[in-house]
Amino acid sequence: MPQFRKRPVVIEAVHLTEDLADSDKWPGWIREALRRPAESPGSIYFPFVSGKPVIATLEGPMSPAHGDWIIRGVKGEIYPCKADVFDVTYEPAGAAEARGVEVAALKKVVERGIRGSVVHGVTCDHERWMAVSDTFGYGSTSSMELCREYGFNPHEIVKGIQCPVCQENQS
Repeated sequence: MPQFRKRPVVIEAVHLTEDLADSDKWPGWIREALRRPAESPGSIYFPFVSGKPVIATLEGPMSPAHGDWIIRGVKGEIYPCKADVFDVTYEPAGAAEARGVEVAALKKVVERGIRGSVVHGVTCDHERWMAVSDTFGYGSTSSMELCREYGFNPHEIVKGIQCPVCQENQS
């Protein structure tokens, strides 16, 4: 069965931890939703019977609970989201970009490690994947894949000081 990844989009969200009636604390889109006619799509209203907030979504009325998030989606739609679902689905905008910078820095370190890899304790030349294996502690398949991922030929000979046997074999 095909699998899909959610596209990275930026949404606006408010954590429902305080009374919605205190609208001075809410962003404009929440205050606008509170002013819309009750039960119209995108409105937030308080039925007289329960006194608890209701969000008129395209799927019907939904009541957010204390601790839920109220989200304004990419098309301006407003809907509630349980805190546990929100936590596994969303992260603060910019967090992924910050992780991207960390990953880029890590990739530079790995690339330098691959470029400078030598087989420790051995003085003759070897294929790069063997040096990467020794440097990073990977098996042969993983070492070859790592070389390829960073644009290195895993079979390239890593130059170094040759032992007398290797020097003899080249003569």
